Amino acid sequence: MASLWKVKPWRSRKHLDFVSSQPCCVCGFPGPCDPHHHQEEGEGIMAGKVGDDRAVPLCHAHGVAIVTGK
Repeated sequence: MASLWKVKPWRSRKHLDFVSSQPCCVCGFPGPCDPHHHQEEGEGIMAGKVGDDRAVPLCHAHGVAIVTGK
């Protein structure tokens, strides 16, 4: 049986710092914001955390709202 390759997601502290310095992409709050790692449908727990290239800036209120669904 052929082995399956697990691709490691891209990580960059410098990029996350840049994302954090940007305004919230929902309300425009001038930051600093939290980098939120956006996942598409089907990229759930089995797929693990997505790479830092998928991070978007969200203020704390919008970050909590997305995570909790409220």
